[in-house]
Amino acid sequence: MTRIPAEMTRLISTFFTCILFPFPASGNAAQPGMWNTGTGHEFIPLIAEDSMVVGKIRMVKEEISILLFPGFAVVRGEYEMQNLTDSGIFMTVGYPVNGEISQDEIQYLMFDDLYAIRIYVNDSMISAGMQTLDDTLLQNSRNHIWGTSEWYTWKMNFRSGQNSRIRVYFIVNTNNSLIRDGYFKTNSNGFSYILESGKAWAGTIGSGEIRISLRGGLKANDIQGILPAGSFSWDKGSRMTRTFTDLEPEMQSNVVIRYAKRMDDFDFDAILKKQNEYFASADSLFLIPWKPEEFEVFTAADFRVPGIVETVGDWAKNLVLNVTIGAIVLALIIYLALRYRNRRPIPHCPP
Repeated sequence: MTRIPAEMTRLISTFFTCILFPFPASGNAAQPGMWNTGTGHEFIPLIAEDSMVVGKIRMVKEEISILLFPGFAVVRGEYEMQNLTDSGIFMTVGYPVNGEISQDEIQYLMFDDLYAIRIYVNDSMISAGMQTLDDTLLQNSRNHIWGTSEWYTWKMNFRSGQNSRIRVYFIVNTNNSLIRDGYFKTNSNGFSYILESGKAWAGTIGSGEIRISLRGGLKANDIQGILPAGSFSWDKGSRMTRTFTDLEPEMQSNVVIRYAKRMDDFDFDAILKKQNEYFASADSLFLIPWKPEEFEVFTAADFRVPGIVETVGDWAKNLVLNVTIGAIVLALIIYLALRYRNRRPIPHCPP
């Protein structure tokens, strides 16, 4: 029997590997979810030493205004907080700078920073500093947020016998968002508002409304996906709203929006320079009464990563590349086989 040289065996193995397994396995190499999402959320109690009084403050009302533009969103939040005790309560509260949360439909959501943040308590502007918190962080404030140790914080005095009003403004960058599933990803604008944070306070959220105004030429058909499904209604124009009463905030309460395409030439710094104008516009959103009972339910459910559809060009390139490599390897095998045969000694008949 003719023995095949080891070098030829290796080349044959390589050839069949290239032809039969030309594409890398996609497995679970990359965590699926939404990345770099522009995200707003409720302020929450933070310090563990305040744990004795956390369950004694309730959010009785919440009004959220969102101006949704291509590339960014302007958020105005107004909250009415009730001290359920007969004495004043002084505690540290704040917002995470960035972080991650679990989310059923898209597995998890990684959110980006808040910009141009402004905070008013009972109509008086206060300063929020950035603080690093880890082991001192209140457990029920971080059990739904991970991946962050830096927070915007301030001291809050909840007076007895009266409700406290907190008004917050900030801008988030939505242009860097992407949706990933394994090796596949797609870029699109992403915004979220984390209502789940409200469970850090006592009881339910008494009442609330989230108003969204589509700006900068956005239309309803630019909204590819919105969560919670079926919870928003719209006026068949540029306005969307969601109302709730006695909400027990959970993961399924969070607002997540996928919309429009990423802009390559987006100048976020230019947006921040116009923050006063945007915040004034957000103020006006709740001055005009809306009639949600006249709106219709709005649904959009596309949070898919269209991997094979969008990467068919890459698939074809990989196919051509691997077939070419296979052909080269096969030609080399044939060349070495012929060379090996020609080098074999010619048998001589005995005299």
